[in-house]
Amino acid sequence: MKTAIYATLFNCISADQKPQHKKCPSGIDSWCFYQSSLTRGKKPGFHKDWVETPINEEYLPKIFPIYQRLASSELLSRCVRGLTRNSNEALHSMIWNRCSK
Repeated sequence: MKTAIYATLFNCISADQKPQHKKCPSGIDSWCFYQSSLTRGKKPGFHKDWVETPINEEYLPKIFPIYQRLASSELLSRCVRGLTRNSNEALHSMIWNRCSK
């Protein structure tokens, strides 16, 4: 899960001159256009055409601590405790654990 969290960040700061897709899932069905193209044996397209929310790498020092917090074992263990596949139910479970009736 931690790798998936960081993959979203590095996918968004990736550029044609400096692709950063090592943490992205590989395979034909990957959500990462770059990894999917490599698996198919094709040249990946331009990042400006595929990355919907590009982030300038100069903002990485400001954003990275947020991703570190999102990927922290403490926070992830609280999310797993929801014990449900429905993300909405998991959110409600966490809310009601903090704000009892």
